[in-house]
Amino acid sequence: MKMLDPVWRQDPEELFLGEELIEVNCPRCAGKYRVSKEMMEAHEQSQKEKESGE
Repeated sequence: MKMLDPVWRQDPEELFLGEELIEVNCPRCAGKYRVSKEMMEAHEQSQKEKESGE
């Protein structure tokens, strides 16, 4: 998820291009992962909580 952070923070709509899910391919394990906007929002919230020490 961290690799998607810069684009997500800049323009979430550009990342998803109107789709509900995007598919991300891992270059290390060749795994395919489906990511939703809700997953990105939850990831962003957890990062904020970690940064604030909650």
